[in-house]
Amino acid sequence: MANSVPVHKPVAADEMEALVNQCDLVVTIGFGLLLPEYILKIPKFGFINLHFSLLPRWRGAAPVQRALEAGDTRTGVTVFKLDKGMDTGPIYSSLAFDIESTMNTADLLA
Repeated sequence: MANSVPVHKPVAADEMEALVNQCDLVVTIGFGLLLPEYILKIPKFGFINLHFSLLPRWRGAAPVQRALEAGDTRTGVTVFKLDKGMDTGPIYSSLAFDIESTMNTADLLA
């Protein structure tokens, strides 16, 4: 628990379901599971996620690695609402930045 905010790392949808029953809002970071719609509806305010690309580019897993492999010169992070699709929910905010030629995956995830 950091700053009185519980931190969990569920690896399956049933684990997530057990965790969110008492939540009003769930914040996920780089979350790799597609959750069933009934789980997404449990928290009063839903789920928001921080994704390591400028959506809709590089939806899904390993967006940082994919940006580097593609030779992208710009990337960023996106905060959006989780829905039943793969990184398809409404976008709330994004922050873009340049990818320097010396940057690697660790630099972009720092």
